[in-house]
Amino acid sequence: MSERIPIRKIRLDGGTQSRAALDDTVIDEYAAAIMMKAEFPPADVFYDGTDYWMADGFHRLKATEKAGVARMSCTVHQGTKRDAVLFSLAANASHGLRRTNADKRRAVTLLLQDAEWSQWSDREIARRCAVGRDLVGEIRRDLSVGTDRCDLEPSDNKTPPDGEPMPPKKKRKRKVRRKGKVYEQTQPEPDVRSPDDVISGLVMKAILQIKALLEDWPEGHSYDYLVYQLRDFATNLEGTRR
Repeated sequence: MSERIPIRKIRLDGGTQSRAALDDTVIDEYAAAIMMKAEFPPADVFYDGTDYWMADGFHRLKATEKAGVARMSCTVHQGTKRDAVLFSLAANASHGLRRTNADKRRAVTLLLQDAEWSQWSDREIARRCAVGRDLVGEIRRDLSVGTDRCDLEPSDNKTPPDGEPMPPKKKRKRKVRRKGKVYEQTQPEPDVRSPDDVISGLVMKAILQIKALLEDWPEGHSYDYLVYQLRDFATNLEGTRR
């Protein structure tokens, strides 16, 4: 059941927008339709007891605001900001404005850059984002470029000077969901990296993300989102240098 929620109470600043960018032309078209009394499907928001987090309906909200209307129809789900993020990932896979390749890549990247969600298997992330598993694997590999050390690992049969065998590598666990059940896989713990290695990795990630966005950036769109990403990257880089 939908409710008429004041748009000023709906938060858009929580990173719940999984699109690479909003389409200004679509917003204008929706706003004109709203002023002509057109009815749109309810947006989806998540209420955590304090705030309403937008999950699906960013274009509709911006159009409603542009049309000078104070409230919009919303389906209210009980949940957190993170629930809203997960909901948004595949929200437009089967309805609304068709997702661009940049939209799909951003949705996958949101999960792969999260400490918890990045532990999910490629299959589970693909299911959540309504994309192919190959795309998830490609982006996961891209994000790992520059973060791994370039020096060679010691061979399995190499021993230290004292003749003692090399200690086994530490393992870390990764959650994998299959047929509704969650399993744990182990994989080598990443090597400890120097600050220079960390900074190089961050720079490479930023380059790959910007490249992915620009490959499918709609002509005439504002670059505000890209500027925001660059500012966020600069903040993270400055924190790493300290």
